[in-house]
Amino acid sequence: MQSKARFNKKDMPGMDDSGPIEETNSQKVQIFISCRDLKNLDILSLSDPFIRVYKLVNGKGVLVGETEVAKDNLNPDFATTITMDYVFQEKQPIQFDIFDKDWKKRKETIGHVSTTLGHLMGARRQTAIYEIKKKKEVRGKLLLRAEIIKNQNDEGRFTIRGSGLNLKNGLLGKHQPFFQLRRTVGDHGGVLAYQSELNVSESNVQWKPFSLKLQKLCNHDFDQEITLAVYYKAKNEDKLLGNCHFTINQLKTNDVKELDIEDPKTKKINGYIEIAHFSLVNKANFLEYLKGDTQINVMVGIDFTSSNKEPKNPKSLHAMKKEGLNDYQTAIRDVCEILLCYDHDKNVPVYGFGGRPEWRYGVDHCFALNADDLNPYVSGLEGILTIYRRALRKITLGQPTLFKELLEKAMEGARDSKNEGSQIYTVLLILTDGMINDMTTTLDLLSECAHLPLSVIIVGIGDGDFEKMVTLDGDEGQMARIGSKGDLQDRDVVQFVAFNKYKGNHKNLAREVLAELPTQFLQYMEMMGLDPAPVQESLYKFEPTLIPALDMNFAPTWEEIQKTLPLSLSLKYEPTKQASMVDEFDIPDEIGSNQAELQIHCFSPFIKDGKSKKPSSMLTMSSRKTTKPEL
Repeated sequence: MQSKARFNKKDMPGMDDSGPIEETNSQKVQIFISCRDLKNLDILSLSDPFIRVYKLVNGKGVLVGETEVAKDNLNPDFATTITMDYVFQEKQPIQFDIFDKDWKKRKETIGHVSTTLGHLMGARRQTAIYEIKKKKEVRGKLLLRAEIIKNQNDEGRFTIRGSGLNLKNGLLGKHQPFFQLRRTVGDHGGVLAYQSELNVSESNVQWKPFSLKLQKLCNHDFDQEITLAVYYKAKNEDKLLGNCHFTINQLKTNDVKELDIEDPKTKKINGYIEIAHFSLVNKANFLEYLKGDTQINVMVGIDFTSSNKEPKNPKSLHAMKKEGLNDYQTAIRDVCEILLCYDHDKNVPVYGFGGRPEWRYGVDHCFALNADDLNPYVSGLEGILTIYRRALRKITLGQPTLFKELLEKAMEGARDSKNEGSQIYTVLLILTDGMINDMTTTLDLLSECAHLPLSVIIVGIGDGDFEKMVTLDGDEGQMARIGSKGDLQDRDVVQFVAFNKYKGNHKNLAREVLAELPTQFLQYMEMMGLDPAPVQESLYKFEPTLIPALDMNFAPTWEEIQKTLPLSLSLKYEPTKQASMVDEFDIPDEIGSNQAELQIHCFSPFIKDGKSKKPSSMLTMSSRKTTKPEL
C-alpha cells in the first residue's frame, strides 16, 4: 500500500492539501445540428428556425446551448455546435426544442425531439435522424452528427530517476524516497496528479516507468507548471526533501535534462531529478472505436436455479408483480437500454441456466429461452423482457449453478469475431442470485476471456451470499485476475454489482454496472494492437448531414428513403414492408463506365439468414444511374 505524503503548507508555498485529481470518465463531444423539411409557420415568408438543447438533471431540463437563428430557411445547417460531456454508462436524456423566431422576442414552437446522448453516440458514424413532432404531427426531421473533441486521451510516458539524494538514514534502516506530481487547478494550489511507489535505495534511485493522462496532469495546457516533490519516509512521517518544476513543452523540446531538488525553506539543493524518458502517446478512446464501426454484441444469461424459489411463490426472485417489474426485469431494463444503443442490429441471444425447460429432459446449463438453439435471438429490450416472462411458465427451477457452458457459448461467439478480424465486442450479462458451483472452472475460463473481445457483467439479484461473485470481479484485490493455477490475467474482464445496493436508483445502477466496460474494451484493443477502423468515406463528397443513418425512432417508407439520397436514381425495388433502419450508403470504387452502382444496405427484421435464421443485418439493393457522376 503506497503511503500518501503528509506535509505542511508552509513547506510548499502556493500548495494546498487537496485530494488526488480524479480521472474523468467523460468524453467531450460536439454535436452538429441540421433540419430538413421543417413546417413553415410564416405566411409571407419562410420560418426562421433556431434550436434550444436541454439535458435532464434530477428530473429537470437544464439548458445546454442554443443555435443561431437561420433566416428564412426550412432546411438549415446550423453553424452553432453543442458541446456535451458523454459518459458511456449513463443514459443522458437530451431534448431538442425547435422554434420559429418571430418579431421582437416572440417565438412559436415548431416541435420537439427527445433522445439520449448514448443513442446518438451508438448510431453508425454517430449520425442519426429523428422526426420532429408537435403532439402527433410530424413537422420535419432533425439530423444530428456527433464528433469527439480530440486529445482528451493523450498520455505522457515517464521514466524518472533521482541522484545525489540527501537522505538521512534512520536507526531502523534506509529511508524510502518517493515523489509526487502536482498541478494547479483553478485558483487552488497544487493538487495531486500522481504518486510513485516507495523505493528502498541509497542516494541514487530509479522509479518504475509510468503513464499518465495529460488531462489529469496538466489539463492539456503544455505550458502549465508542474511540481515534482520528493519525499522520504522518516519513522511514521513523510518528510519533504525538496521540489523542482517543469512544463510538458519543456519535456517535448528536451529543454529539461536535470532538475535541482530544492528545499523550499533553506533553498538548499538536496539532490537531482533526471527525467530519463518522456514521450507523448495519443491513445484512441472508446468513441473513436465506435466511430470506426466497432459495435457491441449483447448476450444475456438468466439464473433459473432453485435458490431463486419457484415463480409462483410470492417470495421468489422470479415472481411477477401486479404492478411494476421484479428485480430481474428491472436489472435487464436498466442495463440493456444503455448497452443496446451500441448493438447495431439489436438482436440479442437470451439464455437460461440451471433450470429444466419443458423441451429438455433434464437440467440444462445453457438453453435458449425461445427454445430455438439455432436462432436464440430476440429483438431489442422489449424482446428480452417478453421472452423472459414467457419462459417462466415453461421452466422448472433446478440445480446446481454452473457458469461453464454459458461462458463457453459467449467465448465461442467472441472467438469467431476475433478470427474474422472484425471489431465486434461481446458483452455477456449474467443475472444470478449468487450461488456458483464451478468456481475453479469459471476462473480458468475467465483467464482465457482476457484474450478475447469479451467482457462479463454479473448482476447479483436478491440478498444471497455474493462473496464468490466479488472474488470473480477482483476489484478488492487481484483474486479474480488469477486463474485456478495461479496465472495472472492480462486484463480485467469481469464487473460485479449487487442489485440491492442500488435498488430504486436506476441511474446509479447502470453507471456502476457499466463503469469498467470502456476500460476493459480499450485494454483488449491495446493488447491486440488494434486501432480504430477507418471511417469508410464515400468517393462522392456529400455533406455528412445529407446522408444520415435513419434512426430506429421511426420506420421510413421507401419513398422517404429515396428522398434522403443526394443522387437522382431510377429505382424499381418496391418492398412490401417498411424498412427499419438505413445503415449506410456504400458507393463502390469500380466507377469505370457511365453507370455507377449504388448499394443501399438496410436492416430488415423480416429478412432471414438461411443457416442461423438470425435476422439479417444487411439487405442489398442495386440501382443504376445513367450518367457518370463527377468526382
